[in-house]
Amino acid sequence: MEIKSNNGVGSICDGAIESYIERLYEVQCFREEYMAETAALHMTKQEQTNNPGWVVILAGERHILGRDGIPNRALRRMAS
Repeated sequence: MEIKSNNGVGSICDGAIESYIERLYEVQCFREEYMAETAALHMTKQEQTNNPGWVVILAGERHILGRDGIPNRALRRMAS
């Protein structure tokens, strides 16, 4: 990683920041898919045993908000 000076402010070249942000996004999506799959499997198992109940997922705000988070991913998995 090469650091160059830009008017006294350091910047990282060659798209390193974009690559880093993309990797963070991919890792977050992977974690959300894994947690959603686990929740969906548990909820499906509960429905099959006629024992519907609650599922509690402890996750940060960014994993819940919007239409991209764990709850919507789990519901998508259960619908298919």
